[in-house]
Amino acid sequence: MTNKIAKYIWDHETFQTDFRTICDWLVLSEFTTVTKNESCDIKLSWNKLLNYAQIFSATEDQKLLDASLRIVQAALKFSGNRPEIQAGAAYVLNHMWNRPTIDLAQSKKLLPDDVGQMLPGPARYDWIYFEESQSIHIEGRGDLRVNKFQNELWGMLQDYEWISFSAPTSAGKSFILYQWVINKLKNKKYGDIVIIVPTRALITQCSNDLRELISKSGLKNEVFNVPGEFDSSGANCVYVYTQERLYQHMVHTRSQSGFSLIIVDEAHKVSDAQRGVFLQLTLERVITSNKRAQFVFSSPLTDNPGKLLRSAPTGATAESMTGYINTVNQNLVWVAQVERKPTRWKLLNVADDEVRDIGRLELDYGPRKPRDRFASVAYKLGGGRPGNVVYVNGPNEAEQISHLLVLQIGGQVEETDELINLSNAIRKTIHPNYMLARFVRSGVAFHYGVIPQNIRDEIERLFRNGQIKYLVATSTLVEGVNLACRNIFLRGPKTGNEPMGPGDFWNLAGRAGRWGKEFQGNIICVDPYWTGLWAEGEPPRERTKFSIYPKAEVLLRDPTRIIDFIDKGGIARRVGDKDAESVWHYLCAQYIEFGDLDKSFAGLYLREGWAETLQERVSATLTSCAVSWANILRNPGISVNAMDEIYQWFVLEVREGRSEELIPPPPTSDDAVRNYARLFNIMKRRMGAVNISSGSREPGDKDNRAMQVAILSANWMQGMSLPNIIDRKIKYEKRRKRKVDENSTIRDTMKDIEQCVRFEVPKYLSAYVDILYQCFQDYGVEIEDMRLDDLSERLEFGVATKTELSLIALGASRSAAMMAAPYLRAEELGKEEVRDALRKIDWRITDIPELIRREIVEVVWGHEGE
Repeated sequence: MTNKIAKYIWDHETFQTDFRTICDWLVLSEFTTVTKNESCDIKLSWNKLLNYAQIFSATEDQKLLDASLRIVQAALKFSGNRPEIQAGAAYVLNHMWNRPTIDLAQSKKLLPDDVGQMLPGPARYDWIYFEESQSIHIEGRGDLRVNKFQNELWGMLQDYEWISFSAPTSAGKSFILYQWVINKLKNKKYGDIVIIVPTRALITQCSNDLRELISKSGLKNEVFNVPGEFDSSGANCVYVYTQERLYQHMVHTRSQSGFSLIIVDEAHKVSDAQRGVFLQLTLERVITSNKRAQFVFSSPLTDNPGKLLRSAPTGATAESMTGYINTVNQNLVWVAQVERKPTRWKLLNVADDEVRDIGRLELDYGPRKPRDRFASVAYKLGGGRPGNVVYVNGPNEAEQISHLLVLQIGGQVEETDELINLSNAIRKTIHPNYMLARFVRSGVAFHYGVIPQNIRDEIERLFRNGQIKYLVATSTLVEGVNLACRNIFLRGPKTGNEPMGPGDFWNLAGRAGRWGKEFQGNIICVDPYWTGLWAEGEPPRERTKFSIYPKAEVLLRDPTRIIDFIDKGGIARRVGDKDAESVWHYLCAQYIEFGDLDKSFAGLYLREGWAETLQERVSATLTSCAVSWANILRNPGISVNAMDEIYQWFVLEVREGRSEELIPPPPTSDDAVRNYARLFNIMKRRMGAVNISSGSREPGDKDNRAMQVAILSANWMQGMSLPNIIDRKIKYEKRRKRKVDENSTIRDTMKDIEQCVRFEVPKYLSAYVDILYQCFQDYGVEIEDMRLDDLSERLEFGVATKTELSLIALGASRSAAMMAAPYLRAEELGKEEVRDALRKIDWRITDIPELIRREIVEVVWGHEGE
């Protein structure tokens, strides 16, 4: 009955006229620099509209729930603080489980503190009932207030073994999952917990959040994010890993069991290409060994979260949920230039597939270049207020747009001590001439994935507290970094090299609006009518959900592409298909694990007849391959054919008496760089390592790509600071009498470290070493002091000593570890020894930058409540 009444109200033209006015007013109230059109002035009956909002709030319709919240917020903003309107608005918000918005309105004096007492008798009883309903009980912490989605999710976590859910960015997914982790840690009989996140940035964010929450809960459990670590006391602990680090952990510890709870954040990433296949492979290995564990899959708003439950063991209880919760309204705004008036732009409010012209924006000058247009609109609409994210398509564009914003701001921003401290830290930990150090002092920062994590963390913190007013960011925001904003500006956004599709667009747009801090957020699309800028000719108008299609499943549904890849040799560097190579290794791993593709997880995706065809090829390849099955499993994503090829090459070299030349030397060796360059060329030619070598057969050529990566790798593993590494690169380029753009060199060096030295080199070097060990064992080669197990770890973390690695394991960034380690005067300290040594130093009298000093203090005392 309620739904019928709600639909009748919604379809009525009088209501639609009033509601359009409300939507336009709400948008205009966000921008002080916009002149509104006269058509926006209409008087409204707030009592009647609040009655409608109450009816809408009792439905499950996303559009009506959104309308209910807009009506309430408009009533609070525009009704003139009339007590009966305030009480009615608060009542609807309480009915919607939206207590943070009530608190926000009270903090802004839009609602009195005792608003519940203003309600008449029956409504007051309802108020009390909903107040009591909006909480969950955590043992030892009491009752925590939650929204409706969080309450439903908490119930599912208690009732089911396998849960897959999706919800918008602002729904509060992580809050509930972390509370569930704490709930489980309190049960000492419970096993270890694993949280899988898609990026190293999220490892840091998630680990820090959990350490703080564990400390506040009075617990002592450890949070680990370095593979191979474990709690020697036997207490249950939390591992926060990417899929790569979890796989390494299982290899290092030779243990895949013992996990009681596995949480997969951003689980829709199984749809990605090579890393999506790797995520699926990792999950399936964990599932096989932990059949009684609870598995929880969390995704942004998707229409088929149940897809991830197909791998649940027989008999496991499973449930999926797509949760929609209106916590903050989001306005979709287009900004387009008025014809023949370069300085005048029109503001278009987009709602219910209708585009309404509601106001004018006057720029200070008529920008000609696309980036000038984008920066000028963002600056003017932002109005100098905090909370502006400008999304761009790459690091170079991020730097250019930031520069334009700084020029427009001029000297209008007061430099704070924290902005100065951040600037100094950037100069000390990245490079003195990095333009980011100058920009942050004006309240502008750029943010992309290869910037060191501790600098990005501080940028995000200062953005949240309003000192950085404009944050120019790349796709790191799509990768799950938990950063909300007031306005997000977009102009022709891309995913990779392709125009961004609706799914990624709405995931990104979900950052607009900070629950409990803003009433609404704004998604601002600049130049909506420009040809070629937008995936569908114009920005998306209607919210679209993701669809989850695991990449391995997509390629195995019709495996003709995989079969063609296998029949052409099964090596990507020859066939040119890295996606197929990932799935080819996945199939081989499934066969090794299960002995039959039909009985494996892959059998879930293969249509009738294909399993036998593929199994013949897999069996033949594995039978003829000299590499052990254990080594094949240890090195996912690399073609079995490529591994066999390098093994056969090793055999030839051993027979020729060149065994020692095959061994990678330690980074401190005088000949390390020359030998690394030679090995990287081998890995390129034999194994398909794309980015670490140009494939040249002349490793002595100093312009060779392999030589550049070799120098970086050796310096990185020796713990050389990033400023020194970059300085050496700049001086090298100048000696070659090349024109040097210092900022490009800084950026490119950080990119090579993140993508090559820390990711691709360890991946292929690990396989190289494993296969080399096997070859030596097979042919009775004995080499003294062949300690190579730690090379991959040293490459990922950039450390030279156990002490530095212990600092990172405690939560320090690499730069903090490098600066703190000399004060400890010992190279082989474990975690607790490091913690004890750090406590004995008065860090206030050191010459370490303030940001790094604060980080070290946080590592030692920050999570102990001191």
